[in-house]
Amino acid sequence: MCSTLRRQRTAPTERSGFRALSSGAKSDHSDYLGTFTRQTNSTQSTTATRTYDAFGLLVSSTGTPQGPFGFVGGSGYQEDADSGLKLLGHRYYDASTGRFLTRDPAQDGRNWYSYCGNRATSALDATGHFLTSLDSDPAAVAELVDEGVIGAPRPTPPLPGSGLLKQVFAIAHIVGAALGLVASEPGEDDDDTSIWRRGRDPESPGRLKKKAVEAERAGFPHGVSGTTTTPADPSGWSHAPLSGLESGGFPVVPTPTRTDPGHVTVTMPREIGGDIAGLFNRIFGR
Repeated sequence: MCSTLRRQRTAPTERSGFRALSSGAKSDHSDYLGTFTRQTNSTQSTTATRTYDAFGLLVSSTGTPQGPFGFVGGSGYQEDADSGLKLLGHRYYDASTGRFLTRDPAQDGRNWYSYCGNRATSALDATGHFLTSLDSDPAAVAELVDEGVIGAPRPTPPLPGSGLLKQVFAIAHIVGAALGLVASEPGEDDDDTSIWRRGRDPESPGRLKKKAVEAERAGFPHGVSGTTTTPADPSGWSHAPLSGLESGGFPVVPTPTRTDPGHVTVTMPREIGGDIAGLFNRIFGR
């Protein structure tokens, strides 16, 4: 998020927290976040309903909702039925991961891809650049969750460098050692996990984009391959610290394979230009 705008409001109630917007013969009814959860016709009969979790992933629906506005549609969030993405002003957002596809242009904070600072039940981002805090009363939000008005917050995927992700890498390393793929287990005093990638020459934007597309077609995240398994002969490899990839905006996802339990995918943005490729190469020391 580039900056924070605060909007004071009272705790949502049956009268003050909900609204209906009419368009022709249908009306959209929203919750306090502006999520359109129900559509009615001219006789006020319900024709369609939608239930989202806290980060905007569609959990269930009835009927055939009309229009591109659903999750926080009252603030202009538009849904693309084909890709499943949502357009929030200037940036696309993936509700299945709770992350934007492109980095925050202001590079504010440590995580430039997070949605509303992971405060999905008490903030919104209509432009993709500015977080609007609703200053929600936690008790009021909890009450809405209990009543089924909004979905309960779900844990977001662990960020690269987090203790949980490092535990996953450590377990993968132990499995690799048991299979004879790794010489020994990682030391307890290791400060950071190394991500290894084959090759030592700088990679062009075109090559990185091609590899990311190939990975996605093979069922992996949109990114390039790496491994936490130290190569037997590291002379033809380069490596980067996990924390460096995190701070550079390249989330690392464990994607173990049958032959390499330490295999990971270094995720890449959809748009890979010279600046992205240059940063990627610098982190890997190429």
